[in-house]
Amino acid sequence: MKALNLFSFTRIDADYASEYMNMLSARETREKCRPHEFMTVKRLTEVLLEQGVPVEQMDGFFFSYSIHQISKEFDLLKIETDRMVLNIELKSAAVSLEEIEKQLRQNRYYLSFVAPDIRLFTFVAETGAFYQLIGDRIYPVSCEALTDALSVFREYRTEAIEELFEPKQFLISPFTDPSRFLQGKYFLTQQQQEIRERILELADGETERNSETVTAEQHTSLKPDHQSEAADHKPAGRKIFGITGGTGSGKTLLLYELARSIARRGHSCLVIHSGTLSEGHEYLREHWEHVDLRSVDDYLENSGSDKGNDIGKVRSEVDGKDGSECSEVNGNGGTVPSEVNKDTESIGSSAGENRCEYIFVDEAHRMQPEDVKRILFETETTASMVVFSYDDEQWLSPYELKLNIPKYLREQDGFIEWTLSRRIRTGLEISAFYRNMLDLNNAPRGEMDYSHIDILYAAEEEEAEKIIELYTGSLGYYCPERQAAVCTGPEYDQVLMIVDQQFFYDSDGCLSKKQDLFEVGTWSEKTAAGQRETEKRQENAEKRKAKAEEEQAFSSRMYRHITRTRDRLCILVVGSYSVFRQIAGIKYRMLERVKYKDSTLVSPGSGKQLNRFSKAVKEAAEKLPEQERLLIIDTVDILQEQLTRFEGSRKILQNGIRMLRHLKEEYAQIEELEQVLTEYLEFVQSMLPC
Repeated sequence: MKALNLFSFTRIDADYASEYMNMLSARETREKCRPHEFMTVKRLTEVLLEQGVPVEQMDGFFFSYSIHQISKEFDLLKIETDRMVLNIELKSAAVSLEEIEKQLRQNRYYLSFVAPDIRLFTFVAETGAFYQLIGDRIYPVSCEALTDALSVFREYRTEAIEELFEPKQFLISPFTDPSRFLQGKYFLTQQQQEIRERILELADGETERNSETVTAEQHTSLKPDHQSEAADHKPAGRKIFGITGGTGSGKTLLLYELARSIARRGHSCLVIHSGTLSEGHEYLREHWEHVDLRSVDDYLENSGSDKGNDIGKVRSEVDGKDGSECSEVNGNGGTVPSEVNKDTESIGSSAGENRCEYIFVDEAHRMQPEDVKRILFETETTASMVVFSYDDEQWLSPYELKLNIPKYLREQDGFIEWTLSRRIRTGLEISAFYRNMLDLNNAPRGEMDYSHIDILYAAEEEEAEKIIELYTGSLGYYCPERQAAVCTGPEYDQVLMIVDQQFFYDSDGCLSKKQDLFEVGTWSEKTAAGQRETEKRQENAEKRKAKAEEEQAFSSRMYRHITRTRDRLCILVVGSYSVFRQIAGIKYRMLERVKYKDSTLVSPGSGKQLNRFSKAVKEAAEKLPEQERLLIIDTVDILQEQLTRFEGSRKILQNGIRMLRHLKEEYAQIEELEQVLTEYLEFVQSMLPC
């Protein structure tokens, strides 16, 4: 995207603003400039001219720039990299000072990564008023404050503003970029910030609940009685919150940001992780002041009771059954009574090191129900707040799905949940590619840049090992099939995915995974044999069901790894050349659409003419017998495909032309058909290279 000059931009009429803006700024995607937005910029320009601001100082403004990953837009930005940023927000009509202050404070937060000196203004066209954020307060100022800011620019950026806001620079994982996290070098979306502010308000002691404080977008998976009724009757004391959302929505970052915010106030915090701690976790554990970080096993082992004896002792309500019954909850054959074993009363009483005021539990959906129960039981009298993050849709095995930890948490008295509804990780192109890879018919409509996606092929395992060694070694790619993540939920700049011979494309173009076939014997007329056969069939049905569940779990894992790719994705297809060709074709077809469109035989202008000729031929062919009609239609479609693709096959084109000429001669008595075929063939022939 390029910067523009405000004076030059505003010399036109408002009805041409969108086209002119897109042309001047050389945007990759078209954006709209509404009439009132254009008129507000024009009014600002007039005020600056009245103040004697030279036209040169109106240069270098990026107009209506958006960081799409976090849905953040800036009206006007002028940037001297590493020194100064000028931001002017435009309002056509008067708004409240609170709204102006909130917006400029948010802008300062996002722009603080670009330069140390940030000047933030709002201009209201209706009143001609200027406001500036100074410190944390908004003040009315004269136009002179803005002109002073314009005058101090020495140099300024004129293009490629996107380089300053590359997603991998600010969408981080706390345990893959622990140093940057502790320095606060990351962004939160507006939705994340709103949830953060609300939870911190409640943590400060606010007990009053209002059903409107959490918007519909923020609790889409939470029923009203879970949100308000139970919370309204919650007595003063420990608060229990939940943060949920899909893969890449920023649950973990928000959870860790909450811990960071509270720890900076001097409060003791504990972050509990569902899996084994990674090196990043250990770094945080060592350098994060006022925050301890533990795996759930480590936390419970130091809880003051014998985890081995108590691991399965949890109320049967975890499984959603009546409290008077016993229920197996841990999958190992153990049953538990309806009441918690009295030995667990010691939890917390002798676990001084576990007594933190604020508890944060990450990836809770991966925990055992009894572990979640113990955390809640232990913190009931020792913690002020417990916050869980989890994902209803993300699970590693069918067993995790059956446990349904989110459902159990929602059953707790006073539980309040927020839902992050938007995916913020990078990889719009990667997500589109993955969806197309799963279903060859699901190609994106727009143009996608697949330059950060590589598709490789290895005929056998020995070749694959060499490629894997190269990518996971010197190239620094993470391969989930070979490098088991020691923690769940990490993000990686570069990911290598392996598609082996278990995968194939079915007749509908969907990527499928082969399943083991179980033999089913011939039905016996004898009763005993028939009984054995029935049992065998039932056993096979159960195996098939388990296999299907495992396949679904595998697909979930693949999706999770691909969506955690922040920058580059490499797909290595091993042993199945047909699958490789299908996946590689996805990228090549996009190249044809985006990069090679000037190399097609049909220019954009002649393409419309070709469509008209093709339609006319098909309509004229309606008078022919069914077989000949279909032959003409198919031939015209094939010719159009070859003419509009990169390096269309000359042989196919010549054969198609020969076929249509033959049909034209055979049905010369049909004048309309003979005429349109003549015009069509002349047009097609004119586009062929000599």
